Amino acid sequence: MPLFSTPTQFAALALIFVAGWLFGLASHPGARSGRRAIWPNGMRMLR
Repeated sequence: MPLFSTPTQFAALALIFVAGWLFGLASHPGARSGRRAIWPNGMRMLR
């Protein structure tokens, strides 16, 4: 018997993969907080 055999099971699997991907993107350590901010006039603000 296959592990996934119904459309509902495939939909649940796809939903879990997408949720995990989004969670991984949201919790990535180098997202925005770790980068240097650049002010509108071009000066860099060090953290």
